[in-house]
Order: sequence, then structure tokens, then C-alpha cells
Amino acid sequence: QAIPLELRINNDTFHIRHIQHPQAAHVSEPTQKLAIHYRFMFNVVFNELQHSHAIILEDDMIFSHDFLEYFAATVSLLNDARNELFCISSWNDYGASFLEH
Repeated sequence: QAIPLELRINNDTFHIRHIQHPQAAHVSEPTQKLAIHYRFMFNVVFNELQHSHAIILEDDMIFSHDFLEYFAATVSLLNDARNELFCISSWNDYGASFLEH
């Protein structure tokens, strides 16, 4: 079930949903479970809910204070038809608290 939440940053409104995926009890192999989970999630987000963009998170992530602002500032890159950009990531192997601003 998707639980809706609306968030406003500057003049932009973001619609946030938490989607719970029931686990497939008959599958024991971890890679297969993950593939089933991603298929479920992408199907719900892009096919059922008809979203054109999504921020995919895990439940144990820790975010910087400007996490959502980062995506709000970069979404125009995804919307630019001249750009062949597929996704924007905030993952940084070298991320450290002293680099925050």
C-alpha cells in the first residue's frame, strides 16, 4: 500500500510514497529476491502510479540536509530532451561529513 506525503521545497511540491513489498516466501536465493523486489517496485512506480521520475531509497540510508534539494536542482537534466542522461545518483564512495555544505 502506498502512503502519500506531500513535501514543499522552495516553490516545488514533491509527492512522497512509501511502498511496502510483500516478500516472496518461495524464493530463497538473495539475488533472485532482489530482482523480484526491483521488478515489483519499478512496476508500481512507473506503470501503476504513472510517475515519470522517482528517487529510490533503502530503509537504512543516512542523508545530508540538502538531499532532496540536490534532486530538485538536477531533475531538469533528466527532462532535457537533448540529454541522454538515464539517472542521477547521490551515491558517493568518498562521502564524508566534512564535505557537507
